[in-house]
Amino acid sequence: MNITILGGGTAGWCAAAYLSLKRPQHKYTVIESSKIGTIGVGEAATGMLTGLLDQLGIDRWEVMHRTDALPKLAIKFEDWRKEPGSYLHPIDSSYSSTNDIDYMVYHSVATNTSLDETSRLASLINMGATNITFDTEAGELYQLGSLSLVVDPKKLADLLREHCLTRGIELYNTEVTEVKVKDGLITGLVTNDGIIESDLFIDCSGSARILSQSLGVEWVDYEQYLPVNRGMPFLLENDTEERQPYITSRALKHGWMWEAPTRHRIGRGYVYSDKFCTEEQAVAEIEEIFGQKIKVVKNLKFETGVLKDHFVGNVLTVGMGAGFLEPLQATSIHATLVQLNDWVSLCLGADVASTIEPIVKSNYNARCSRLYKDMMEFVAIHYVTDRDDTPFWKFVSTELKRPPKVNEIVKLAKVRLLRNDDFDIYLGAAGASLWIYSMAGLGLFDPELCTSTLKEFGYNLNHIANEKEGRFIELSNHRDKMMTQTELNQWFIRNQLATYLHPNIQKLK
Repeated sequence: MNITILGGGTAGWCAAAYLSLKRPQHKYTVIESSKIGTIGVGEAATGMLTGLLDQLGIDRWEVMHRTDALPKLAIKFEDWRKEPGSYLHPIDSSYSSTNDIDYMVYHSVATNTSLDETSRLASLINMGATNITFDTEAGELYQLGSLSLVVDPKKLADLLREHCLTRGIELYNTEVTEVKVKDGLITGLVTNDGIIESDLFIDCSGSARILSQSLGVEWVDYEQYLPVNRGMPFLLENDTEERQPYITSRALKHGWMWEAPTRHRIGRGYVYSDKFCTEEQAVAEIEEIFGQKIKVVKNLKFETGVLKDHFVGNVLTVGMGAGFLEPLQATSIHATLVQLNDWVSLCLGADVASTIEPIVKSNYNARCSRLYKDMMEFVAIHYVTDRDDTPFWKFVSTELKRPPKVNEIVKLAKVRLLRNDDFDIYLGAAGASLWIYSMAGLGLFDPELCTSTLKEFGYNLNHIANEKEGRFIELSNHRDKMMTQTELNQWFIRNQLATYLHPNIQKLK
């Protein structure tokens, strides 16, 4: 079959790379216009991306080199509650996350101790380290545990494009001027350079949703649950050379600000609601925080929501056009890769007829709806806060509508502790461990309930404290080997022209 992907960028080239890897018998074409730019401010990805790159046979250290990437061990949430403070949300979950009772996290709540002690990656952050070391004798980089990255999205797209072109994927640098539709199917795309016909199409055109809109696919709005609608990436006049191994999400007067470290700059942006703040007020607030002028890269108006159906006619939509929440928990690339995995394994057949069977599409669309709904609910839990010091936060804490699942989980947590079975488990799901960390950081668990439940299930608080200490001591034995984020960044800068010396990814046990 001929499969045409409209749109390059991260989503388009991820789609081309993944499909050509898993189903190389089909012919793939990408339509990408060089006139459409990418805002490379630093985009966080989950382990789904490093997993894809491993499957493609692309060395992850080369990826870090080529995309200005640095590791992301956690998200640091600052000032999301009434009382000033912060908490780390590590990407590796707690040591006890696979247990029915995530006893380490609940122990931290019960004893009013730091959540950082419950996770290997969070503990490394507190030691001032990343999970990467350079073995001078072997001349190799090693990683401890899992690896997630903050990448320059434009450079990631360039890397994936180069890989795809070596696999024989055709690229047309042109723009689509008309979409030809017949009997609910797209038959061809009229471009500046002629008509491109295909059996199946993948819409990666972003918020333009060129193909899905041509088929009249409905958009489901999430504005009632997610209170922000503006993203303003910006640059500082004078920036620091220091890099931290985490993303910062700092609550401000009218929303929140991200800081995402990449090699040559720290990507920053203000995500806010224009119902409570103008661009001028947003700029003034940021400049007051940093004590210097900023350069606004762009002020983006976005709508949070999701397509009602993602596979319609002979068109699959992935990327930002498939659904957009907000850049709070690295959902964009993650959702794209989950969608592609499910589509290849559950839908893509040997011919068009079997691929677009109504029951096949219905099943797939239900899965996509569940994925985006679950992600929306997970993002929405971050707004269950007692902060009310500005009109925006007062609206969030008293008037913003909560999804039914969020209401259910918050109420449930008041009468018993949450379990893994309280959440759906499938590829790409946030799951109990991520929810529990977020809710613990926001103060949504009662310390007395945590204490009584742990005792009821036979956990000894002193034994848990000793286990935490033992794991910390064990981890500290690796500390001297691990690089700081700044040291790792400088290593890549010094060795940016070096040939990588090892053929395989190495991991410390």
